[in-house]
Parts: sequence; C-alpha cells; structure tokens
Amino acid sequence: MQLFGATGVWFISAWPAAVGAVGLVVLLGVLYFLLSLALPKVAAIALTTAKAALAHPLFWVELLIGAVLLILIFPFVPYYTFGEDVKMLKDSG
Repeated sequence: MQLFGATGVWFISAWPAAVGAVGLVVLLGVLYFLLSLALPKVAAIALTTAKAALAHPLFWVELLIGAVLLILIFPFVPYYTFGEDVKMLKDSG
C-alpha cells in the first residue's frame, strides 16, 4: 500500500481493491466450476437464471439508479482525508 505520491500528497493505492475484485471473480468462477462438477443440473439452472436476470432491462436501470444514488451520497460520507473530500468525490464518481 502506497501512502505518498510523487507530489507528497497522501493517497492509498487502488491495488488492494483491484486485487480483491479479481480475487472475488476468480473465487466465484471456481465455485461455479465445482458446482457444475457436483450438481450439473443445479449449475445449468443457476446459469440460465443469471443470464435471464442480466438480459432483463430492469436490471440495468436498477444498476444505474443505484450508481447515481451512491454518487449523490458520497459528499455526505466522511472520508477523513484532511480537506481532500472533493477530490475523493471526483475519483469515486
């Protein structure tokens, strides 16, 4: 984790979050693979259900509304960054 940038400004590197996200995707893939080996019919139903949910247009509308709400809430969440809240809001948005 890097705490100082080239300009000497405090920041936390995004690497831990990126590694965690990739790890989560890999974990879900491994779990699905194990499920397909143990229970192939259940895995087929789960895959079909996931595809149907992603294909439904309401899913994307809900995702967009959730993202907009989070962006609107970010200014009120304390970051404890010593006056860098606006910068954090821009990065989060």
